[in-house]
This record gives sequence, C-alpha cells and structure tokens, in this order.
Amino acid sequence: MSKKGLFRILTFIALGLLVLGAKCPGVPDTEEVEMTLVTEEYIEFTFPARGGINVDEGTATIDVADIRQQLEDAGVHVEDVDTIRVASVLYGVVAYNETETDREIVNGVVNVWRGSETPVALIDGFSAEVYPLLGRLVPAPIDPAGIDYLNLFMADLLAALQNYTVSSFTISASASGVSEPEARYTNFDWRVRVNYHVSGHFTVDAPRF
Repeated sequence: MSKKGLFRILTFIALGLLVLGAKCPGVPDTEEVEMTLVTEEYIEFTFPARGGINVDEGTATIDVADIRQQLEDAGVHVEDVDTIRVASVLYGVVAYNETETDREIVNGVVNVWRGSETPVALIDGFSAEVYPLLGRLVPAPIDPAGIDYLNLFMADLLAALQNYTVSSFTISASASGVSEPEARYTNFDWRVRVNYHVSGHFTVDAPRF
C-alpha cells in the first residue's frame, strides 16, 4: 500500500520579536528569531472486508528520501528536526458494496509490526456501524501500547532521516473482527490512517524595529 503525501507546514514564532528603536531611521536592524516547524505526514492501511469473520493484512511504506526532500524544499535542514511522533489514529470506510446499510464491525482489532517482530495492538475491541463511516475519517479507540510501538518506529525513522542510513521503512498491519449480520455476505473496504508530525526548529533573521 503506498503512502499518500500530506504536507502542511505550520510555523509560529517561538521567541517574540524585541520591540526596540532602530539605530538608523527607516533601516531596521535584524536579529535571529527561533522558529518551530511542524510537518504532518501519514501512513494508511486499507482492509477489504469480505465474508463473515474478516482477517486481512496490509503494508505501508514510508519513503525517507521523500520526507527529506520536502523539508529541504521548505528550507529546513534535517539536522534541525527534533522529533517524529504519532499525532492521531483515524479510521473510516472507503467503499460500501452492499444493498442493505445495517452492516457493523464488532470487536475489531488492528495490530501493527515490523519485519518478524511480534504484532502489537494499535486499535483494540472497537465496534462501529459501517455505512455512516463511508467517505469519513473518525478518531480510533487506540491502545497506548500501539502508540508507544509506533513512536519507537518513528524514532528510527528520525535517525535514518538525519544519518542517511535507510532509504525507506516498511510497517505492516492486520485487521480482524466480526462483521454483522453474519448471515449475509460482507462487502466493504475500510482504512486506518496514522498521522505523524515531523517537528523541528530553525532560525531566521527578522527586522528589529
């Protein structure tokens, strides 16, 4: 499953400008001002639900070079990045191919893992009506252990970003649960999106008035 880019840069002044008189009228001095930058990205897993009891797996890839290029295009050096951490976990329905609209997910579980590592629950024991989620994303009932696991993953991503050691990271997810009513064939696709923030700092020369 490919990572879809989402690149929003929000900047705000971390140290306020000092309001001082200019040394020369009409020609303001400059001073260095600390800025904070937050870049938002996401990885997404899509799960086709078919039949009754559904178990499906998906894989997402984070392109390290792509994030590095986006930062550089914005004039931010990778060594100025401080943290990469999970911001939110959302889920929703991509496609609904059933005549009736009473489909429900019951006791849904989403696990995540890397390589041969033991899967860790990211979403655990959630239930929801399916059709109202079509085309929407809503907050998922997260398991703190899964967030901790993903943040360790993001720490490795930060190291690779700054040290140029790894070109991409792959993470897998599986979804399971009961689709009700069980007597009728299930046919819908749903997704889980993990938003994460790339946070850093940099300095700019600002006029001293």
